[in-house]
Amino acid sequence: MTSNLLPYFLWVQHIKTRILSQINIQWILKGRVPVSLHRLLIMLSLFMGLSTEAQEATWCLGNMIFKSEATAYSQDERMTIYDQLKQYKTDQEKLVFLDSITKKMVRTNDERKMKYIKQTVNLARQLGDYDMVARKSRFVLSDMSRRGLLDSAMIKVNALIKEKEKYKDPTSLAHLYLKRGGLLFSQTKHNEAIEDYNRAAVIFEANNKPLFAADGYHFAGSCYMNTHNYATAIAQLKKALRLYELGGDVDYVQHVTHTLIVLYDRIGLYDKALDERKLFLKKNKGKLTPYASSLCYMYMAQNYSKKKLFDEQKIYLDSAYSELQEIDDFDVQNSVPVLAFYICLGHVVYYLSIDHLENAEVYLKKAENYWQKTGAKERFETALFFHQAQVLEHKGETVPAGNLYKKILDKGFEIEDIWHRVNALEGLAGVLDKEGDYKNANKWRKAQLKLKDSLDEVQKENTLLLLQTEFETERHQKELAQRTAEVKNLELEQTVARNKRLVLLIILSLVVVVATTMTYFIWQRAKRKQQRLAEQIAANERDLTNYTQQLLAKSQEQEALMRELESLRSDMGAQSAIPILQELASSKILTSEDWRNFKHKFSLVYSDFFKNITAKGLQPTTSEERLLSLEKLELDSKEIANMLGISFESVMQSRYRLRKKWDVPKDTSILEFIDAEGFMS
Repeated sequence: MTSNLLPYFLWVQHIKTRILSQINIQWILKGRVPVSLHRLLIMLSLFMGLSTEAQEATWCLGNMIFKSEATAYSQDERMTIYDQLKQYKTDQEKLVFLDSITKKMVRTNDERKMKYIKQTVNLARQLGDYDMVARKSRFVLSDMSRRGLLDSAMIKVNALIKEKEKYKDPTSLAHLYLKRGGLLFSQTKHNEAIEDYNRAAVIFEANNKPLFAADGYHFAGSCYMNTHNYATAIAQLKKALRLYELGGDVDYVQHVTHTLIVLYDRIGLYDKALDERKLFLKKNKGKLTPYASSLCYMYMAQNYSKKKLFDEQKIYLDSAYSELQEIDDFDVQNSVPVLAFYICLGHVVYYLSIDHLENAEVYLKKAENYWQKTGAKERFETALFFHQAQVLEHKGETVPAGNLYKKILDKGFEIEDIWHRVNALEGLAGVLDKEGDYKNANKWRKAQLKLKDSLDEVQKENTLLLLQTEFETERHQKELAQRTAEVKNLELEQTVARNKRLVLLIILSLVVVVATTMTYFIWQRAKRKQQRLAEQIAANERDLTNYTQQLLAKSQEQEALMRELESLRSDMGAQSAIPILQELASSKILTSEDWRNFKHKFSLVYSDFFKNITAKGLQPTTSEERLLSLEKLELDSKEIANMLGISFESVMQSRYRLRKKWDVPKDTSILEFIDAEGFMS
């Protein structure tokens, strides 16, 4: 860098540092950076080279040289993109740049996005990148649909699908199936749309794209709803729900859960719908928007109304109305009048159930006001007519009430109004009863019962089909999981088998090389170890034998002393024998020290003798241990008596007590008894 540019470089570096220290890049991505700072950041990215994230944030707001400012600045930004394109030498580099810039334009809803998307599609087709063609054509198709060019869009998407052999990424084709499914749905070709949605979902799921797969199942479920195949719709929506949960899309988890509950209502599973809504509210406590909460409370109130539990209905109606007052989300403002309309109608039902006509009329008036604001009055007028007729009937105005019931019946069999039709037939029959026209009342009542029975039968069929579908789905999932586990286990076993063969081959090669040498050394080592062990055992046995002989000699000395004592007693009298008795006491055979030494040497030869006896739970005393050890050395009773310094009779008595204590059979010695129990070392 030349010296005259250095001050400018330092100034720019300083400004860049200050800006980046105060601006979160995510603000830029969301369009929340002031215009002046945005331009300065562009300048810095050109002069200094920002981080990749900052550059992407800068280009992301290509449209933000901003609409609020002079057109000249927009022209400057367009020139920036144009100039940037000219800097790339190869078409491949240009394609990468166009891919990046169009992604950002789509995110920011740049008004020029379609121009550059079409340019990207053309360049990608020239370069043979058909996956790019498919990805970018999705936005072209959406734009055509938005402008009402459905036929042209269908021709284009069909042409793209015919090129499926050229796509390397299977999800490219799946995206096109989703788009064609949407076009077919717009043309009310629901069965064809279902096929495309399911094709897309299967491909996405197989390629680990859970959210796109969820979209496919979700849209297919909506098509099944429109064909009144509710059981299959529920099955598809459950698949979508599982994948939305897997992908972490909380908004769609809530949306699909709500749709499922509405379907339970529609097929007459009111208790299940109620339980699911309670669970939904519990799981999403503190997470739902006021609109979602209000909607859920309103449906729960309807459930309780159908069960004639009007006190519970009122509780949830009040909760729904309370949440309604908190809604400030612009995105749902158009839906608020519809929600408020149904909440007010719920209050009408409640107050009529307790014969509070005045309050019922107040809420009916509120419902009429909200109905005017719905923007789709025709769609909701059946519900309004029915509740108006109910209020009029409670007021005793049977003629206008009957006219409203007839208006409902004249509308035909629109699916949303079918139960209002049933109720209108019942209401009209009641009005005619009050007017004394029993013949026509009976006629309408029969029609009502026939329609109600028909609907009940359909609900039963849907319920049965749902239960059957859920059972089959659960069984299929179990079978699929089992097969998947079996395949994985088989693959694992095959991998392990291959690895084992490889390892065995390597080991065999090594064994062939070193087997003879290793065998020889192992044999020599084992031989030397065996010799050392035999020598050690022999030494221990000799040591024990010698020590035993020493103890026997010591016992013989004691015998001599005893004989001398007897002689002295006869010659000198008892008083003169006291010093000799003291000498004898100090020469006690097998003292504590003798016993410790003896037991140590004994354990070297018979290491497990006492352990095995104790393991049986026999628990011999110290004197019994001494007796057993001497028995083990095959000393006779006299030698044992001499060794222990006790009489022969004492030895016999000790042996007798021990036999009795351990319940040793008469014809079996103590050592044989122990040996028979498996405790000899």
